Amino acid sequence: ADVSQLLESIPALANIFRYGNVRKTDASLVSHVLDSLVVRSCVGLAGACGSLDDGAASLMRTRIVSAHKALKLISKDEHGALWTPALVRVASLHGAHGLVCGASARILFDETAETPGETAARLSRALSRGAEPAEAAAWLEGFLFESATVLLHDDRLWGSLDSWMSGLSDEAFTRILPFIRRALSTATQTERRQLGE
Repeated sequence: ADVSQLLESIPALANIFRYGNVRKTDASLVSHVLDSLVVRSCVGLAGACGSLDDGAASLMRTRIVSAHKALKLISKDEHGALWTPALVRVASLHGAHGLVCGASARILFDETAETPGETAARLSRALSRGAEPAEAAAWLEGFLFESATVLLHDDRLWGSLDSWMSGLSDEAFTRILPFIRRALSTATQTERRQLGE
């Protein structure tokens, strides 16, 4: 019943389903179990992301990203029909940790499940003046989990980030600077240089 454990099981089973294993496990049996895990994970995902501290949110983000990659590997339409709405619910979840909301929004953007305009609106809401700066920075870290290049290719996203950072007080900026550094730590040297320019 634990969504975290269900999500952790999906990548291993997806590999067996796609590539087989040394035991010559019947792929149809694995497919049946995998289908069940995906349904249960999607139903409980938003609830599992509701009240997470920093450590738990980081682990949940990793599980969501790994499960997403596994489901892409299998590429079954019925999984996508359940997984995408589950990610939309997490990305829209009020009061949830920014890491999981931002990562869900990024997956939706990368998979073109949402338009650039919808993603820009999400980013703008997450980085609005009313948002707690540390929570906004966590959302940004979740959104930039694999690459900051997305900011270079969409002026609306870059504009939202720029206006948010420009509007911070000196005290708030100093307080969240470590979070911003961590959010951009996965960016390559080239990406950092381009962002700086």
